[in-house]
Amino acid sequence: MGFFTLIIIAFGATFAVIWLLLYVPLVSTVGGKMFSPRLLVCRILAPADAAITLFLIVGAWTGLATTITGISMLVYNVLTGIGLSVGVLFVRKVLVPRWQIVFSREKESRKTIVINGYAT
Repeated sequence: MGFFTLIIIAFGATFAVIWLLLYVPLVSTVGGKMFSPRLLVCRILAPADAAITLFLIVGAWTGLATTITGISMLVYNVLTGIGLSVGVLFVRKVLVPRWQIVFSREKESRKTIVINGYAT
């Protein structure tokens, strides 16, 4: 594989992280309580990224994947790990604050005040 192809794969990993998160609903109700599944997934995204990136890089360094495909697999694993980390960083620094604002607005708009048995 050429280096340009590997860079495209890293960008694909970044895009995949962001694209898949957009399918998770922003607002959901469970047991009468509102919560955000998307923000919940974003909380576990950083530890999952660290584990996946460590597995990709340490696995390539120890020879789990390089015995068959050589050095290009090592570069592929490193660039894929970098792509995942960039995607997670973009989500945490740019998208999560926006989603928190939208979630708080949605939560405020769905609140009802009950006065003497009547919702207002």
